[in-house]
Amino acid sequence: MNLFLGVPNFSVEFFPARLEYLTTYLRKGPVTALYPASLAGLTLAAAAALRLALDGGASPAAATGWALVFALAALALLEHLFMAFALPDAALWRWALPARERPPARPSRQTLVPAEPAVEPLK
Repeated sequence: MNLFLGVPNFSVEFFPARLEYLTTYLRKGPVTALYPASLAGLTLAAAAALRLALDGGASPAAATGWALVFALAALALLEHLFMAFALPDAALWRWALPARERPPARPSRQTLVPAEPAVEPLK
């Protein structure tokens, strides 16, 4: 829901060409009131799952299940944090994309000098 209501940072570089139209449904914008509420809910869910996973009286199957729920909740919390803070996560994963789908690297902040034309214009 946070993606539809707006988040400050969202990487759309990884969408394949056939799915680029989905970016029209996602909005970059300021954090809404749902964002802190979802962070609090995820934190509480992760803490409860961790407590149940570490419970000494739980069976090994139940402890494993709660540990997996904790891992998913912790990863969702990390993903929400990446959406709010300006971290260059696209640069971390650009190497994994096939060459034809790889987004171009951002130009450096150095002043770019325009190249001279290869052919002189007609006079």
